[in-house]
Amino acid sequence: MSAAVSNLPAPQAGALARRELERTDFEVAESVLARDVIYACQGIDSKYLRFNAVSKHNLGGFEVDSQAGISAVERQVLLVLSEIGWLFKHIQAHASSCSESGVAGGTIRQSFCSALQAELSEFYHLMAVLQEQSLREGPKPDNLSSGQTGAGYLTLRRLIVWLAEPKIRMRGLAGIADAVAHLEGGALINAVDALAQHGDSLVQQFISRTLQQMCQPLFQMAREWVFDGRLNNAGAEFFVGSTGLSDDLWRNGYRLNDNMRPSFISKQMAGTILRAGKSINFLRQCSSEGEWINGKERSAMLAVACTSSSYRQIGQWEHAINDAAAAIDKHLLNAMFTKYSLVKHCNALKRYLLLGQGDFIQTLMDLLGPDLGNKAGEMSEYQLNGSLDAAIRASNAQFDDADILDRLRVKLAKPTAMETGWDVFILWYDMKEPLSSVITGQAMSGYLRLFRLLWTLKRVEHTLNRVWQVMSGIQRQLATIQGLTSQYGLPCPGVESVWLELRHCHCLRNEMAHFCTDLQTYIMFEVLETAWDIFMTQLQVIPALPHF
Repeated sequence: MSAAVSNLPAPQAGALARRELERTDFEVAESVLARDVIYACQGIDSKYLRFNAVSKHNLGGFEVDSQAGISAVERQVLLVLSEIGWLFKHIQAHASSCSESGVAGGTIRQSFCSALQAELSEFYHLMAVLQEQSLREGPKPDNLSSGQTGAGYLTLRRLIVWLAEPKIRMRGLAGIADAVAHLEGGALINAVDALAQHGDSLVQQFISRTLQQMCQPLFQMAREWVFDGRLNNAGAEFFVGSTGLSDDLWRNGYRLNDNMRPSFISKQMAGTILRAGKSINFLRQCSSEGEWINGKERSAMLAVACTSSSYRQIGQWEHAINDAAAAIDKHLLNAMFTKYSLVKHCNALKRYLLLGQGDFIQTLMDLLGPDLGNKAGEMSEYQLNGSLDAAIRASNAQFDDADILDRLRVKLAKPTAMETGWDVFILWYDMKEPLSSVITGQAMSGYLRLFRLLWTLKRVEHTLNRVWQVMSGIQRQLATIQGLTSQYGLPCPGVESVWLELRHCHCLRNEMAHFCTDLQTYIMFEVLETAWDIFMTQLQVIPALPHF
């Protein structure tokens, strides 16, 4: 591509050179016009080509000096070639936007500008080559007969050939720059990736180069998040973002921004990336654990993630991220089951909130029964917690783990005017971090609803037992009265009818107690115990924390 004429046969090259020399009716030499085109292609005004910012509907463009001695054909060629200069200035404005305004946009936007600068640098190299050729002298008339055509000198026709491919590339870059002018982060990558779906292989190549450079900050942010838990997302470019909420880091601390997710990263992979970094921060917040894996294995995974950081090799990169996420999940689950004793606290919920610790529940109800009959507004949590401590000391619950007993406390719901202590009493189990991220407030609400149901049944059972005690006392008193009247021969009218009513009350109480016992047995053994066995079985094989 050094010179189109030099590749022609000698007769044809000589004829073409003669036509170029037969220019006697115009003042400006073609070599001068060629040099002006080279300047214009770099956005520089020259003697015969000057940039007018308000021409062509205020879009700007180069104009040929109307007073110069240039033919109409050459003027047209100059205008066609100077289009590259307009494209150059347009692209240069986009490329320099980041540096001129300090920190304009995020790292992905800056990488895009850097990619544009790299393409412009390659264009500068071509301009230097053409500039060197423009300094070569053309063929002399005396040399044409001998076949010497002055190979390598520059003409407008040769510039058309030289600049055909750069013009296509510059048009493509200008189109990309305009299309993504107001986009940032992953949305910017998606827009460029969509433009890469082009039938022209030349366009595909330079867009792929641009896209590869733009993706490097994205992969760097993903590596920092997955391997270190650092969220470098000051410009909101990454598809993982912080919500700023600290009450529940696991569920509310971070979120996925699907608008910033590149199309070559699937939703499932984005979820895996979110979970990995979130797990590291979760462990760091709860227990100050920063290392989730030994240094050697972590370095090996990080090396694979770094070497495969290319959107063309996304499969290898996803494999490295999945391996790291699996190791983090394993470490997090191990911490939950060993350090934080998740199973132990789940069993404590069953024993206390689901009334599995029978002797403790019975003792607690005996101690609290007289107080809970009062109006709800007159109840004191401090006094009820004292009775709770007494019930623990008086039952086998005293031998339970101290951490479990410290989490047990009495709470009172907000009462209404007609409610008693029975209606607002709540036995509370305090699930602290990190366990509260597994047994959430919503889950605890379910446990409390079951507790209220079971506690009501226990209250009915306790009341029926008290009724039996009262009726047994009445029965003994009636027997004593009946014995005394028989001994002294005194009349005792109505005793038989009282016996009949008392027997009827006993039968009714027995039916109620039988129903209450059957209902409790069904709930405790047929419903809760079966569901609990399934829950504990699944708990042992759970692959990751979100599956809770």
